[in-house]
Amino acid sequence: MGSSGILEHSWDITIFDVSNSGASIHALAKDFDGPLAKEIRKKMEKIAEILSEFYEAILSGKIQVIDLSHPLGPKTPMIKVPEGHGKNPPPVGLEYISNYDDDGGISRWSVLTTAEHAGTHFDTPSHWVTGREFEDGTTETIGVERFIAPACVLDYSDQVENDPDFILTANHIIEWEAKHGLIPAGSWVL
Repeated sequence: MGSSGILEHSWDITIFDVSNSGASIHALAKDFDGPLAKEIRKKMEKIAEILSEFYEAILSGKIQVIDLSHPLGPKTPMIKVPEGHGKNPPPVGLEYISNYDDDGGISRWSVLTTAEHAGTHFDTPSHWVTGREFEDGTTETIGVERFIAPACVLDYSDQVENDPDFILTANHIIEWEAKHGLIPAGSWVL
């Protein structure tokens, strides 16, 4: 798909996100070929070009997408909370509602019951007591734009291999930063 296809598809949604001008749709409708509308279209075309290049880079393998997720199901490893730090979560539950049988005909679907810290997940600031007062610090309020960010990979797989109860501490992070540089603000830590 070329950039014009992206523009046609997302015009109504994108116009407010990229203009940073506070312009309303009414102002654009009044003067569709005016300088403000032309500026917004120019910005949209640049964004469409960047997104198209990003998409092509993923397809071509220039950018590698790595799936870090674990499948969710009864065998999903669960976090083990250290003694005195709270309850351990229950195992993931999976109950079939239908499995291409009389209950579902041509479909398969199920009820998945899980704790929020099962398998691969992200923690919002509100996860810890130090983040309970953060505005937009919960799963349902955190802005989606924060889901894409630079990532710092702290690889302690050797330590986990030697000690399944290994816990990453602040000292590990300080040591990592001393070797690799400070973790930039807003980065994901993996």
